[in-house]
Amino acid sequence: MADRKYRVFLSSVQKELETERVAVAGVVSSSALLSHYTEIVLFEKEPLSGRKVVKPYLDCLDSCDIYVLILDREYGNVRNTRSATHEEYRYAQRRDMPVMIFVRGHYDSGRQQKTQDFFNEIKKDGHRYRRFHDRLDLLPEIKRGLIRVLQETYHLDIIEETRTAPGEVAKASPFELQLLDVPASNLALDVAKIWLGAVGVLSDEKQLTRSTLLNKLRERGLVRKNAQGGGYQAMASGLLFLGKNPSQYFSQCRILADAYDGVEPDPNPKDQDTISGPASRMVECVVDFVMKNTRHPIRVVGINRLKMDEYPREVVREAIVNAIAHRDYEDAARPRDVDKTDSPPSVILNCLHHQGYDNLTQK
Repeated sequence: MADRKYRVFLSSVQKELETERVAVAGVVSSSALLSHYTEIVLFEKEPLSGRKVVKPYLDCLDSCDIYVLILDREYGNVRNTRSATHEEYRYAQRRDMPVMIFVRGHYDSGRQQKTQDFFNEIKKDGHRYRRFHDRLDLLPEIKRGLIRVLQETYHLDIIEETRTAPGEVAKASPFELQLLDVPASNLALDVAKIWLGAVGVLSDEKQLTRSTLLNKLRERGLVRKNAQGGGYQAMASGLLFLGKNPSQYFSQCRILADAYDGVEPDPNPKDQDTISGPASRMVECVVDFVMKNTRHPIRVVGINRLKMDEYPREVVREAIVNAIAHRDYEDAARPRDVDKTDSPPSVILNCLHHQGYDNLTQK
């Protein structure tokens, strides 16, 4: 039995692999077994030390026991002659830490030259690594690798616990992991393009192809390639976030909006609407519905007439984003429950947050 938790430092280009970083932290913290022995350390989430440190990420790494590196295409911002990720790798080497390395993609072409040089250095150092396509491939490998390190390096006898660990909860809910028989043509790719541009994933929109766009969505767990090679199919999370009409497949994935004259519902609402579509568009449709059915008094300030809102639009938008992101999508019998917090799909919540709606500004 471990007398402490082993700190696992997750190293990667932060912006490029943000979704994977959050997913790894989630799957470890939600594992009854791994959460007992380990904790994932994301440098950007660590509290400020209050001390003046030239390279605080190395100071943070110094407090950790296991080093996990995830590589993709980008090298990261160069500081002096190397990126922070490259410096973290070399520092872990000097400390002789247990090292786990994961590389996205089966081929090395297309990576930045400095990334290829970094990758060659890793191979020259003799490290074994695992390749993966997306987070659904990555997360099981992370779990198996951590268990092996705990067993072989720190001599923890956790074999039996691995078999019988109770209460195991996956970060990705069963709802969002469903691979649907729904072609990617049912997704609003124009919304996907706007979202990926907003989070800095698309660097050259003029050269963007449909295949490239879908591959970016695959990397974020929203679509998967058809096993028979017939193109892309939507995950449930992708259908909800980007589906043109997700309620066609999941009746609970819609919003029923009613407006009443008083504070109590009555059989004859003054306005009604049924809203379905990509999550970001649903947000704006609900906000518009609220604005249409609330008061907007005129106030005279000097010589100007100003139209006021009974409820500030930004506050209404934040409330709707929270409701959509945190509702229980598992329960098909509750199409109206947009305020439940039992099991929100993690991809939907992250996508809405990355879209920028929770920052009270419309992208």
